[in-house]
Amino acid sequence: MNSFSSKVKKELSELTNLSNKDVVKAELEGYLLTSSANKFTTESQYNINRFSKLLNNIGENSYNIEMKGRNFCITTKKNVQVDINIKDENQLRAITRGAFMGAGSLTNPKNVYHMEIVFQSEENANIIKDILAKQDIESKIIKRDKSYIVYMKDGENISKFLAFCRC
Repeated sequence: MNSFSSKVKKELSELTNLSNKDVVKAELEGYLLTSSANKFTTESQYNINRFSKLLNNIGENSYNIEMKGRNFCITTKKNVQVDINIKDENQLRAITRGAFMGAGSLTNPKNVYHMEIVFQSEENANIIKDILAKQDIESKIIKRDKSYIVYMKDGENISKFLAFCRC
């Protein structure tokens, strides 16, 4: 049985916005904000497929996908750099969506509300927190071990977040 978070990510991975190169670059940038160097790992086949489609869409075809235990791991031959110039709200949505797809989780709102996105650096966590704040979506950052977590526990803010990501 898929978790609520997996269902949301599956829905987001099915968005058909790959024809807009600026949005593709922004979503890929969101993924990259949550990963380290040239490696991305996930348990979700939908997620790894989306990430590889984004890479292909920007012409980055030098990568390898392999299974490591229950995880899919995609490794690029070089560090992927995305040169984006944020022009509109669709790109802000895409960056946020990519970050959530890359390292986010969400509990089923029938139980308790909780959403988080894990980052390796405080700077990257603040990028998403600032985007959310501009949309009147309140979030907080906490440090957990060597990671920085952007999180929400308020149902209204989580609903706004999902709507902002187009879910």
